[in-house]
Amino acid sequence: LPRLADDRRRRFIFRSVLLMAAVGLLLSFVVWASAPVLAHWMRGTPGDGNAGTDIARLTQLMRFGALTVAIGIPAMVADPVFIALDRAWLAAWNTLLGMILQLGLIAVALGSGMPLTWVFIAIAVSAATRLTASLAFTLVAVPPSASHRGSEGALLLQQLTYVLPVGMTSLVATISSWLARTLISHFFDAAQLATYTYGAVEIPFISIVIGSVAPVLLSRFSSDLKEGNYRAVLEVWHRATSK
Repeated sequence: LPRLADDRRRRFIFRSVLLMAAVGLLLSFVVWASAPVLAHWMRGTPGDGNAGTDIARLTQLMRFGALTVAIGIPAMVADPVFIALDRAWLAAWNTLLGMILQLGLIAVALGSGMPLTWVFIAIAVSAATRLTASLAFTLVAVPPSASHRGSEGALLLQQLTYVLPVGMTSLVATISSWLARTLISHFFDAAQLATYTYGAVEIPFISIVIGSVAPVLLSRFSSDLKEGNYRAVLEVWHRATSK
């Protein structure tokens, strides 16, 4: 995004959202369709008299969870848009307010005794709010796109060429990081899964590096690479690693 001329950025942002939305819809359909199979696998204790009820409940929860996939994946564009357009503080506020909204909605849902499915609805609403804020900012702050018919195909190909290897790397990393939790969900109960996930695995320093530092560095790297300043990329990376 930083390498594009101003009159091409709006179209690029909206096309990126559409691409992510297509991925989100595809994956959410996979989750929705495979929910009964996943519920049987996660239940893990055949022969229990309550197994049928639990599987039906898990299936319903997973199908509502598919909603968070459909909305959450395109919402991942929200923070990078702000950061790439030099509005990192807006990304911070957008994330903070979105998380406050999500926490508030979940607290109301659980406190009032509403079904657990409302937790997924709360997560989806929070993601949709963050995405809407970034798109509204794009409409206000980014100039309308001019016609670049001859180069749009080349730009799309360049975007996909960049996205595919990065996406595959992210996919492998996600599978690797969630593999242990998936096994725990199969062999142990929900309480032990929660303890393992939030007690033994969630190290805050890792999420800070991946979620906060990396997007800022990528924007800086893009600017330096555009200018051919390769040494600066390495220097910034070393300083960030040391800090």
